[in-house]
Amino acid sequence: MRREIAVLAFAAILSYFAEALYAPIYAVYVEGIGGSVLDAGLTWGIYMTVLGSLVLILGRYIDKLKRHAWILYFGHIVAGFLSFGYLFIQDVLQLAVLQFLMGLVW
Repeated sequence: MRREIAVLAFAAILSYFAEALYAPIYAVYVEGIGGSVLDAGLTWGIYMTVLGSLVLILGRYIDKLKRHAWILYFGHIVAGFLSFGYLFIQDVLQLAVLQFLMGLVW
C-alpha cells in the first residue's frame, strides 16, 4: 500500500475513534437543544443509515477511480467544516439535516 493512502486510512481510523468517544455525550447535547433521547437515537440513525448506504453504493465506484487519496482528503476537510455546524444547531430538525450531511461526506 502506498504511504499516502496508509496515512489517510490511519487518519480515518483516528477520526472514527474520536467520533466514538463523543457518542456517549451526544444524547446530552440533543437534550440541551430541546430534544429527547429518542431524537438522539433518530438523528444518529439518520447519520448511520446514510453513511452505511453510501459506503455500499459508492465503494465500488470509488475503487475504480485512481484518486483514492484525494477522495479521502476531500471528505475529511468537508467533515471538519461540517463539525463546526454543531455550534450553530438550535433545534432537532437542524441537527437531523446536519447528521444527513455528515453521513454524505464520511
